[in-house]
Amino acid sequence: MIRDYDTLILDKRDYMLSTLDNPYNPYEDFDKWYLYDETSGYHTCGYLARLVATSYDLSEEDQDDAIRIAMESMLETNVTGNYFKVFPDSDISKTFIIDSNLVMND
Repeated sequence: MIRDYDTLILDKRDYMLSTLDNPYNPYEDFDKWYLYDETSGYHTCGYLARLVATSYDLSEEDQDDAIRIAMESMLETNVTGNYFKVFPDSDISKTFIIDSNLVMND
């Protein structure tokens, strides 16, 4: 299903995407998170970069919204079935997934 992004209410909270099998929190140890993501073949950063419709003409807020739209698109299509949102205060080791848009901590 293609979502009408003109009517999309964006999640304005600060979050990143990760995969269920990646044991690293991208906020706490981005280098290890990135290495795991790349060696596992997900290439999440590259995938996100291909989806972001951005421009130097956009304001910083509009660029942030473009990134959020691309992340929401990744979650909606979720080709690998294991993308989810990681929030700055998430404890990855205690996280379980209800669905790709909701993360619960013990």
